[in-house]
Amino acid sequence: MPSPRPRPRPPVWARELAGLLAACAMALIVVGHLASDPARGNLLLLDPDSMLNQLVVSSLHAGQGQDWAMSPVLFIPEIGLYWLISLLGLNVSATLLVSAVVNVVLLYGAVRLVAGRRERLAHPVTGALLTYGLYCILALLESGGDRDSMELASLLATTTYYAMSVLAAVVTIGLVRRILGRTTVIPVIALALVGLVSAFTNPLFALWATAPAALALIAVGRRALSWRVLLIVEGALIVPAAIGIFARTPLKRLIVANPDLYAKPDQWQQSIAYYFGLVVDLTRTPGGWAEIALVLLLLALPLVATALTRRADDRFLAVVGWLSPLVTVVWAIAFGTVAARYLQPLVYLPLLTAVLVPTFVCARVTWTRARVRALRIVAAVAAVVLIALAAVQPARIADASARAEASVACVVDWIDHAGRTGAGQFWTIRPVKARLADPARLLQTGPDFVPYLWLVNRQDYPGAKITFAVTDAASFPFQYPAGAQITDLTCGSYTIHDFRDTPVFLP
Repeated sequence: MPSPRPRPRPPVWARELAGLLAACAMALIVVGHLASDPARGNLLLLDPDSMLNQLVVSSLHAGQGQDWAMSPVLFIPEIGLYWLISLLGLNVSATLLVSAVVNVVLLYGAVRLVAGRRERLAHPVTGALLTYGLYCILALLESGGDRDSMELASLLATTTYYAMSVLAAVVTIGLVRRILGRTTVIPVIALALVGLVSAFTNPLFALWATAPAALALIAVGRRALSWRVLLIVEGALIVPAAIGIFARTPLKRLIVANPDLYAKPDQWQQSIAYYFGLVVDLTRTPGGWAEIALVLLLLALPLVATALTRRADDRFLAVVGWLSPLVTVVWAIAFGTVAARYLQPLVYLPLLTAVLVPTFVCARVTWTRARVRALRIVAAVAAVVLIALAAVQPARIADASARAEASVACVVDWIDHAGRTGAGQFWTIRPVKARLADPARLLQTGPDFVPYLWLVNRQDYPGAKITFAVTDAASFPFQYPAGAQITDLTCGSYTIHDFRDTPVFLP
């Protein structure tokens, strides 16, 4: 009896489309979880830092001049992507949540680039989905932490906690891996462009991606590439990043941050204590313990892969997977930093080694008909569960959006209808300011009504006439004009202090 014909495999486009659809479903599940969690939802929708992109877009729509006081990070790709999403015409919270979904889906695209071509990796879509799925598990384990927690995976869903720098780092690793697999001009040019833009907008990129990738390439590439090609690729990594950082020099007026606040080498011991305390905080919940265990497993994976892999592109992926977290921890402590968001490579770059797992397993497993049939059943069940879980997420996301908008609606409506200019403090007013028809109607100041120039448009202030203040429970008491008659109005969690007869004038 002749043996049965093997079942034809789906075409490449069908496999790629299935992978993308699965990634979109998982992104909806992740964002639905984060948006529904009170703490992470607040970080996505009401966090003062997260309002920057919306404030830029609102000021453009209001026809303001642009004269921003920025942090060392310029958020150029983030603002551009957010502006495109804002063209959908959604409210602020919905736009932020769509941005979150897009960011997470873009991670899949970056990971798929790392997985490479089919001739270099037997199962690139499967490897990309496995890696992406591990990221999604990490994000789903996170809840309850604020911006300073070690819940690093979910920061990708925000608009201003370096999401584009994370994606650029992953893309950089993917491009170098492809160059090692087959050296062509286009990946080298793309590598240089990514490094130039990323280092210009965020110098952290050089420490997250450029330095570890360059070191790993020297260690691995000298046997796979000629010295001439190796120097060209190293140059495409290092030179554009250096140019991007140097090109920031003329932007001194735009970047108002004090460098001394970011580099405190004499405080390295406090830095160790700070990060250790954040890890201890994770142990207070079962999800935190699970996340610690998974991160440790992911950190071990590149070490194992370094010992087992033989091909240069695979070995590069493994080496950079443990080298980048090491570099990140060393510089973060050496600089005396106390910001968990600087440690994001601990999550993302070790994770990338997982793209090799399906090929490694398939090379060591005999795939009998029974095993193939069982695998197909598992895949079909997983697909059904994924679709079912994704189907309920739009309602959860819409509910979170509505709650966030309702929390600021009273004060936003009052200011829009009053047609006057008020003031408030950074940690209080930015969610309100971002939702005003004219963001210049609410000025970011200190309690003495002196402008607080941080992630804000300087064009808001000249000639302003302040006639009310907006506070909440966290605000410091304002120093009102002498003899001011103040009328207080409670507006949800906010209080509006109206002193229209004794205004404060700004020069």
